[in-house]
Amino acid sequence: MKSVRSAAIALSALMFVVAGAPARAAEAPKALSPWDAQLYAAAFDAVKRGDFASADQNTARVSDKSLLGFVEFQKLFHPTAYTATYAELMAWLDKYADLPGAQRVRALAAKRKPTETSIDGVVPTTVTPAGQRTWESIDAVLNAVQTGERFEPLTPKAAREALNAGDLTNARKLAAETGDWWVAGLAAWRQRDYEEAFRRFEMIALDVTEDPWVRSGGAYWAARAAVARGTPQDAPELLRVAAQFPHTFYGMIAERQLGLEPALRTGPQPYLPQGAQPVVMKTAAAGGDLATPALQQLIKTSPRAKRAVALAQLGQTMDAGLELRAGMAAARTEPERADWTALAMALNDQLSASRARDVVDARDYPMPDLGVDVPFTVDKALLYALMRRESRFNPSAQSNVGAYGLMQVMPSTAAWLTGDDKLAKKPELLLDPATNLRVGQAYIAYLASQGPVGNDMLRVIAAYNGGPLRVMDPAKQLGPDADVLTFIESIQVPQTRVYVEEVMAAYWAYRRILGQDTKSLDAVAAGAKRVDMRLDTPGASSPQIVATAALATGEK
Repeated sequence: MKSVRSAAIALSALMFVVAGAPARAAEAPKALSPWDAQLYAAAFDAVKRGDFASADQNTARVSDKSLLGFVEFQKLFHPTAYTATYAELMAWLDKYADLPGAQRVRALAAKRKPTETSIDGVVPTTVTPAGQRTWESIDAVLNAVQTGERFEPLTPKAAREALNAGDLTNARKLAAETGDWWVAGLAAWRQRDYEEAFRRFEMIALDVTEDPWVRSGGAYWAARAAVARGTPQDAPELLRVAAQFPHTFYGMIAERQLGLEPALRTGPQPYLPQGAQPVVMKTAAAGGDLATPALQQLIKTSPRAKRAVALAQLGQTMDAGLELRAGMAAARTEPERADWTALAMALNDQLSASRARDVVDARDYPMPDLGVDVPFTVDKALLYALMRRESRFNPSAQSNVGAYGLMQVMPSTAAWLTGDDKLAKKPELLLDPATNLRVGQAYIAYLASQGPVGNDMLRVIAAYNGGPLRVMDPAKQLGPDADVLTFIESIQVPQTRVYVEEVMAAYWAYRRILGQDTKSLDAVAAGAKRVDMRLDTPGASSPQIVATAALATGEK
C-alpha cells in the first residue's frame, strides 16, 4: 500500500494521462413497462398540481405497485394543497416503512398524534441539546450500543464530535450509525484505511442529490483514496465527477488534475450571455451497463434497487438518489457494495442527463472600484475573494458579532493591531473603506507571520475567519506531515472549513479573470503540505514588512 505522500504524487501525475479519456455511452435502464411509466408520470404530475383525484385514478390502473408509496408521500407533503392527518401518516408507515421518506413521516406523525401514543412502540426520550453534549455523553452512547442498554438517540453531530476529539475508531462507528459518510471517509483516511475511505467517499460522489460542493469534494477524495489503495485507474472518472462543478474548491482542483482548461467564461465586458455552452465532459461514472447478470439479479431481488431504477426512468431524480443512497448504506458485504455501486453508475446517465460540466461566469466575481487610494500590499485577487465573502463589497456592512466594513474587521482587533484605541471606541471609523482596507491587509500579514500559520495561504484564510486557535487544533492532532487538504478538512468548526473552500475557489477565479497564474492551485493539486502565499506573487516581501507597510500608509 502506498503512503499518503506517494499517493498524492501519483494522483498529480494522472493529469497528463487522463485529460482526453472519453466517457462511455450507457444504456438507459428501465424497470417499468411503457404503460405503467405513462400512468406513474401522469400521477406524479397530478400530485404536483394538487389534483389528487386524477392521481388516484392513474395509480389505480398501474400493474406495478412499487412506486405507490412515493406518489402517496408527495401527496401527504404537498406544500399547499393537502394537510396530512395522523391516521394517514400512520397508514403510510404501515405500508411503506422501508422507503427513504419514512423518517420524515414519523417525525410529522409524532407532531400530529392526538395522544401520547408512541411511534413504532418507542416512547420518546429526552435528548441532550447539541450545545450541552460532551464527549463523555457520546462515549456513553457507544457503551450503551455495546451492552444493549437504552440510550439517547444519536445526532448527526456525534461522529464529527468524535473526529474532533481525535477518536477516529469511534468516529467511524458513529458515522456508520448516523450515515455521515464524509466523516467515515475522513476518519478512515487518517487511519490509512484507504479501502474504506474509498467506499465512503464514493458513496458521496455517486449521490446525485448531494450539494455540488459536497459531491465534488466526495468525488475528489474518492479519487485520492483510489490512488492510495493502489487502483489509480479508478481515479479519472471520479475526478471528472468533481470537475463537473468548476465553481467549487474541489472542482477546480480536479480540473487541474485532469489537465482541463478552466471552465471560466469571461467574454467581452459586460460579459454578455453567450448562449448554451457545449458539453465539455459528461459525468465520470457514466457508462454502466444494466444488462450484466449481477445487476439484473439485484433489480430482480431487491425492491429498493427496482424502485431506484423505476424512479430514474420517470425522472424522479431526488427519490431515485435517496433509494441508491439507502441501498449503498445498507450493503454489508463487498459484493453487495460492488453491485450497488455498479447500479449507481448505470443510472448515472439518467440522473445526470442534463448535467454537463458547468461554466463559471466571471459576472459572479465582481471587481468594483473601491474608490480609495490604498496600495494593495496583499494579492489583489485574495483581497477581492475575501471581500466578496465577508461583505459582498458593502463598505457599510456590520455583522451581528460586531465586525465592520469591507473586510469585516473587529474593532478590538483593529485597535490592538494599530495601537489606535479610537478604532475600538468609535468602530464606525472602520466603515471608511481606506481605513478598513489598511487594517484588513495588515491583519492578513500579521496572521501569515505567526508560527502555526506560517505563511500558508489556506491556514491564513482559516485564521482570518476563526482566529489562529482554529488552525492550531488540527495541527496538534495531525502532526507536521499532513497535507493541506487533510488539515483543512480536520478543522473542527464547520463554518471555517466552508469559508476556506469558498474563499480559495473565489481567489483562483479572480486570478484567472486577471490573467494571472495559479501556482497555488498546482501546489494543492500536487498534495502539498503547505501552500506558500508567495507562490502566486514571486518577489513578495516578508509578512512583517507587508504589515508595517500597510499600517504606514494613511493616518490613524
